[in-house]
Amino acid sequence: MISFLEKNINFFKFFFYFFFFLISFVNFFNINVSISIYLVFIFVSFLCLRNIFNLENNFGIIILSIFVTLGFWYKFTFITLLKLNFGEGVGYFDFSENSYNKVLIVTILFKSALIFGYIIYSKFNTRKYSINLIAVQNFFEKKKFFYLGIILIFILFVCYFNFYNKIYIRGFVFNENFTLYENLIKFFFKILASSLVYFSFDLILISKLETKKKFILIYILILVLSIIYLSQLSREFGLHIFIFIFSLILIQKNSKFKEKSKVNSVLIVFFLSFIISLYAIQNYRFKQIPTPDIDHQLKQSSIGLIFNKLGKDINHQRDNGIALIFNRWVGIDAVMSIVSYNSKSWELLYKIKNHEIDWSRQVAFPNSELGSVHVNIPGPAAFLYSSGSYIFLFFVSFVIFVIFFLLESIINLIKKKFVFLTNFLIFMLAYRIIQMGLGLNNLLYFILSEIIIVLFLLILNYFYKLK
Repeated sequence: MISFLEKNINFFKFFFYFFFFLISFVNFFNINVSISIYLVFIFVSFLCLRNIFNLENNFGIIILSIFVTLGFWYKFTFITLLKLNFGEGVGYFDFSENSYNKVLIVTILFKSALIFGYIIYSKFNTRKYSINLIAVQNFFEKKKFFYLGIILIFILFVCYFNFYNKIYIRGFVFNENFTLYENLIKFFFKILASSLVYFSFDLILISKLETKKKFILIYILILVLSIIYLSQLSREFGLHIFIFIFSLILIQKNSKFKEKSKVNSVLIVFFLSFIISLYAIQNYRFKQIPTPDIDHQLKQSSIGLIFNKLGKDINHQRDNGIALIFNRWVGIDAVMSIVSYNSKSWELLYKIKNHEIDWSRQVAFPNSELGSVHVNIPGPAAFLYSSGSYIFLFFVSFVIFVIFFLLESIINLIKKKFVFLTNFLIFMLAYRIIQMGLGLNNLLYFILSEIIIVLFLLILNYFYKLK
């Protein structure tokens, strides 16, 4: 499959580009918006889409472009085209031409900041900087089974602790805003646990084990990775497919690994693990965690009518997975909410930053009664535009993306030996930026955690070189 993707990348480009422009053209007649603004929106959205299919790009711009495309163009286009509800709320948005124009302008500025940020960053050739962590590889190679065993036992024990104590509940104390000294268990689950698994992937692939043993261990580690997210009742595991695909492409391109059938089997095991874990998560969520029915109008949508004709009962989006397909991407609906919010100001920005405002109840769903577990995230575009300034939105977004690419350069120092770990850390950093808005301490904590992991490997390598 990986080789097929590489060989047929031009076909996939043509297919997705054609589909993109066709759907965008059709949707224009479905919304009330200025044609000039809409054309600019489509243009910058296409530039983001093009970044995804350029395999010469850094993984950082690829994964950011994926998240931005899904959260803005994809979400906006398909929800409006299929006449679905924005399940994360749109506040007082009135769907007028003026309101749509403002939403698209915010989106254009945000995406333009990403594009210009990468153009500026790409002027500097940072790819030449890397460190060959051969000392770290040799250190773990001597007792690899011992270290792998300790890692697996430790991860599974803490996953059991997490699930048994129901730390996945959003109101649980461990899930509140945290700092470095207050919540080490958050560091373990969101960064360290998965980092250990991806670190183990790399160690196995560069080890001297025979191919069959390598892949047996990799299959086991994929299962462990799914258990980590299962213990959190998190469906984020499915997004890791991007890490696997781009890591395997890079590994094969560098001629480190050529067993095509074995590489494809990794993706198959990943998909099976995700499907099983997703089924378990969905069932447990619906049975144990009360979920507000905020999407009761879905039955009147085009998708809802199709299901009704088939004899299917749809109560709300979460019960049938439509929320996972369309509404789980942070982006356009949060912008719609903030555009329709009358009190945009620096004070509002400050309150959102410090979690002093209930975004779900006051901004996204001001006229609805929500259950205690429903939590929306503004995302960077909506968060920055809460100031009411287009200039501030563009400039700060640009700075954030440039800082992201600089941090990616630091993480890429270990990429020569640890491809999976590097791409995971970049993925998590991109994911947290796109999820930015409530509790900025979380983002700073993730950045600090990832830098600590990279520095630890560099120091460990230097130490064992001296020995």
